[in-house]
Amino acid sequence: MKWFSVALLLLLCTLCCTDARTPKPIPKEGFSKLHKPLSVPQSFDCKARALAYQYGQLLQPNKNLSTVSDALQLQTLCGYNVDDLTFTYPKENQYKEIEPRGKIFIVDSENGDDGNVGSYKSPFRTVHKALEISRKIGGANTIYFRGGIHYLDQPIELGSSDSGLLLSSYPSEVAQLNGGIPLK
Repeated sequence: MKWFSVALLLLLCTLCCTDARTPKPIPKEGFSKLHKPLSVPQSFDCKARALAYQYGQLLQPNKNLSTVSDALQLQTLCGYNVDDLTFTYPKENQYKEIEPRGKIFIVDSENGDDGNVGSYKSPFRTVHKALEISRKIGGANTIYFRGGIHYLDQPIELGSSDSGLLLSSYPSEVAQLNGGIPLK
């Protein structure tokens, strides 16, 4: 609540001490009539605006982003049609799989148990157990996460002893590490 009071006080000071209702003119030196620095090429500026729009699509999928498009002036300044800027998610498995190294440990948050040996048939439940055993063995090892969401109850801390360690989704599966708490 204290931060809110400070923010409100700063806002009131700003409104009282400045004339916030009068728009300030853009300085003529260093800016073009397109409201961008003169030293930035138009093609670069438009690509940056398009990337900002696509990032908005990534953050807010299935939302009407016409206000974002208008604010970025994609149609006006760059001549872009926002329908042509639709963000597409990467296809699954389009990335090259990295060859495993050293000893392989499997982590399965749903069917694993930290009393297991970390094999395909007997996976660990947590990445922390897999890291503990990998560090005991030493060397560059591989920890594969089976598909699904792996909730972390504490941060993963990697150091120089973990150099060469490969952390990856199990081949042809999609695993997510999540620091949140699952809702029930």
